[in-house]
Amino acid sequence: MAPKATVKPAVRPAPLRTQMDVCLGKAENPLGRLIFVKDGPREFSQFAYSEEWLADNQFFNVSPDLSRQSGYQLRKPPTKNDSCFF
Repeated sequence: MAPKATVKPAVRPAPLRTQMDVCLGKAENPLGRLIFVKDGPREFSQFAYSEEWLADNQFFNVSPDLSRQSGYQLRKPPTKNDSCFF
């Protein structure tokens, strides 16, 4: 009877996750939070407006592809040469 081969599971490094609070001006008014994730070759970012900024009467979109809504909005690069940031 031949011995069974053992297969070790591949050890995959944990995804790199960077979080940043995004603020406006010298007063550092909170706009939201940006999260960047790199998981091997996969990269994406997500952004969420702060509730204070959404309620502010001077609100504006910080990027054309970030609509005025609660919760995180995801951005993946369409091609490998494009940026994964908004």
